[in-house]
Amino acid sequence: NPCYIPEQLHTSTNFLCKDLQKTEQPQLELKEDNFVQKLYKKFFSGIPKTKLKATGYILLTHCVQQPQLEKFFRVFDMPDTFYSWFLVSELHVWMLSSRLMNEGEYGRQVRNAMVEALWQDCEQRAKSIGDLPASMRSKQILG
Repeated sequence: NPCYIPEQLHTSTNFLCKDLQKTEQPQLELKEDNFVQKLYKKFFSGIPKTKLKATGYILLTHCVQQPQLEKFFRVFDMPDTFYSWFLVSELHVWMLSSRLMNEGEYGRQVRNAMVEALWQDCEQRAKSIGDLPASMRSKQILG
């Protein structure tokens, strides 16, 4: 027998016979995902978009309800107005947003949901303040 075959194949890598050695063939790799792979990744991988959106809305709730507004208004000599509330809330949203951007695509989606929720909250609060047309409300919100 021209080939030396060790008694323990699973622990030895010394083969004297070239025929028994496995030669590696370069594998064919796709540079881009094909349509089916993209579709699969969109629907069956990662974190569902609904969970990311819900996370953004929950984070906004914390940004709006957790800060001690009276303390902010007193320390920074701000009037107790809708615009002051918006500035404090926007500051907290910005701080979380800047942190979320380090999380890649998922962080971007949560940030976008948080900003969307902020504008919906602003619209609801502005509607509850008074019966103004939408154009007047927007002008008051934006300053």
